[in-house]
Amino acid sequence: MPLPSRDERGVNESLQWALVVPVVLLVVLGLLQTAVWLHARQAAREAAVAAAEAEAVLQPQPRAGERAALEITRIAGLREVDVAVQRGPDLITVTVTGRPPLIIDIGPIRVDERAVISPERVTRP
Repeated sequence: MPLPSRDERGVNESLQWALVVPVVLLVVLGLLQTAVWLHARQAAREAAVAAAEAEAVLQPQPRAGERAALEITRIAGLREVDVAVQRGPDLITVTVTGRPPLIIDIGPIRVDERAVISPERVTRP
């Protein structure tokens, strides 16, 4: 096989870069999207914990947990947020669900985090 002539060498390098650059960009965008998803997941977890703590006080304000969770998710940039608070006699369960901001819209990706806490009770010594 003959070696390419001197004037064809640039064409080979251009072709190599044309094949490599899209793969590198795809990997970088994938890493960024993963970081955004992890951030959204952590924000939903923190929102669920904050909502559970707001609901666990002795006499909580109406919808205090939901307001706390919505404020945290708003700051974090989550969209289509749903906060569900279930209050039982022994446990309070808060579920926060939302969509992270996507760099490339690849479908209905959602984060779903839950926090469970016991309500405060008055005890006598």
